Amino acid sequence: MYRIDPKHLLWSLDELIAGRVVNPIRVDPETKRLAIIALERMLANVSPQPVAIK
Repeated sequence: MYRIDPKHLLWSLDELIAGRVVNPIRVDPETKRLAIIALERMLANVSPQPVAIK
């Protein structure tokens, strides 16, 4: 993400809204499986209520 500028991010999002996927990332099934597990673990630790930062 650090390489994308706002103009290209907006373009990518506009394309997604239009139903077109640009620059898809493809990985092997095992990498996909492990990534999904990692994302599920991270999301399981997110508080449903906003937390104020002091």
